[in-house]
Amino acid sequence: ASITFRKAFETLRENSPQKAATALIYQAKTFELQNKHAEALAVLEELNERYATLLPFLENPDEPLFLQALLETKMGEKQWAKSEEMLVRLINTYPQGKFADESLYLLATIHYRRGNFEEGYKTFL
Repeated sequence: ASITFRKAFETLRENSPQKAATALIYQAKTFELQNKHAEALAVLEELNERYATLLPFLENPDEPLFLQALLETKMGEKQWAKSEEMLVRLINTYPQGKFADESLYLLATIHYRRGNFEEGYKTFL
């Protein structure tokens, strides 16, 4: 399935940016379901960086950033700094986005897990 989503992306990239971006999101989700976390992360990084111009065409342009940050968090403590950076970027770029509240919660959780209780508390507020 992941190969099919990549082919769909390549086909749709020029003429249908929303569908192309959605194809990459589905490719990343397929990898995640297969427990291929590194591959899922690579697809989301590609979408969020190389193809960032496609994000505004999505119904929820904050979704790829949130999914990447969530995956980074799942990858372990070493990735928390990168996840934190992505969550702050999402919150600042899309403060009214669909994933803004979940991003604040995840960011506060990271602060809490790191022992930064005051910062976590502030983020929860």
